[in-house]
Amino acid sequence: ITMGAGMAASILVINILRQRPGTRVAMIETSTEFPKKVGESFSDVTAIFFNRFNVDHILKRQQRKTGLRFIFHDETTQKITDASDYSSPSILSEANGFQVNRSTFDNDLLAYAQELGAEVLRPAHVMDFNYSAFNSQVTVKIGEEIKTLRTTWLVDSSGRQGIVTKKWNWRMPANQLMTASSWAHFENVKKISSIDGHKSIHWDKWCIGDRHYATTHFMGEGYWVWTIPLSDNTVSIGIVYDQRILKTNGMHPKDFFFQFVKNHPSLGELTSEATGTGFKHYPHLPYTSRKYREPGLALIGDAAAFVDPLFSPGMEFNSQQSLWLAPLILDHLKTGHYCERSWLKYEKLFSQAFEDRILLYEKRYALMGDQELYGLMTQLDFAGYYMFVIHPSILFPKLLKYPARFNPVIRPFYKKFRERMLYLYYKRKELGITSKINYKRKTFSFARVPPRPYIYVYSLFLCLLWLTRYVRMELTYLFHLVGIIPRRIKNEAT
Repeated sequence: ITMGAGMAASILVINILRQRPGTRVAMIETSTEFPKKVGESFSDVTAIFFNRFNVDHILKRQQRKTGLRFIFHDETTQKITDASDYSSPSILSEANGFQVNRSTFDNDLLAYAQELGAEVLRPAHVMDFNYSAFNSQVTVKIGEEIKTLRTTWLVDSSGRQGIVTKKWNWRMPANQLMTASSWAHFENVKKISSIDGHKSIHWDKWCIGDRHYATTHFMGEGYWVWTIPLSDNTVSIGIVYDQRILKTNGMHPKDFFFQFVKNHPSLGELTSEATGTGFKHYPHLPYTSRKYREPGLALIGDAAAFVDPLFSPGMEFNSQQSLWLAPLILDHLKTGHYCERSWLKYEKLFSQAFEDRILLYEKRYALMGDQELYGLMTQLDFAGYYMFVIHPSILFPKLLKYPARFNPVIRPFYKKFRERMLYLYYKRKELGITSKINYKRKTFSFARVPPRPYIYVYSLFLCLLWLTRYVRMELTYLFHLVGIIPRRIKNEAT
């Protein structure tokens, strides 16, 4: 039984029913139709997973994602053509993804799970559950009827509702990140590519599509705003902000959000003729769980943990968890043996992965006000992600299920590098470097999946590219300290 029947539950059930047809599965879902959610973007791992998942009939209804853009604003930028841009266009490869309308996507996945043999109880409400190892009971209300269902395996896929974690007090807020989020869906939003004045061979000739269909982030000190064009001609727009840096001054979240969008130089341009509906707000985003399983019980997706949506990790973790959970559950159903060692490995792996994601975002929000420093942090992330996760997953498919983590050598280096970036951020602001860098500067990540024979060479290229840019940035800072202003900075300021 899955408590919840959204994407996380469906991909797990599809995996199970493909490998063991005839498995008796019940999926309990409260809603009659999935609501229009925030609008999500595939990461590269998610793209590889779904491109191998044989659900082309479902993916074709979604909007193709053409890359990532980070556009930076401060007091020097009055409109979108003034802003600096750090971009990662998508070149045709096995890792090309989609901008997902979760309402249609989740419905299509659930319908496919039902075709494979899952019984869907909808609308139905989980009133309570009683856990017992491999013999749990779930009390469900269907209309006016109350039923008690018995199951060998109970999976909590209820999202942020977290039926199990709340009942057993497993949920832990991740207070290292004091982030909140607000969003809505907008109609009649202008195409970014029609007003940004950005012409580049990277987007216009090499990319798989128009840059308007990239996931575009508008960045500033303490916040980032996503814009995700969806397949139904609406655009999901939302803000994630560090409440210690960006102050709302006691405003109601809805008033703050729409006022912010209206007054922002680029967002105001894009939405000048748009209307927003379906406002949502989360006062505190990140949380993790003390445990991820018990014998006969497992958590998946947002029911287990959620960190930050900046690099779209949610769907990535969902897909990787399903690759672990499906064979572990099926092994028990087949043999009757519960392998504690394998389940402990699963739990440690994903709890560490969530902790490392917190490290990835911790203290990062201040850097969002500087195009060069933020670009350097992200360039380092791209280099590590492609070298240690994406490229190996292309060459060795079994590695796809392993979530990205820091190894013991890289973790302390990353912390030191982050502290250096923070120190430079405040020093560069004092020297006036930041405002000059944020004005009309264009940088590209060059992150991509090349033809297979060149994968390792390309990983090395990404590392060298990051090192070159980092050394140049440090030299620029040194030149300012000794009173020598590089010609490039002078020209951009002029």
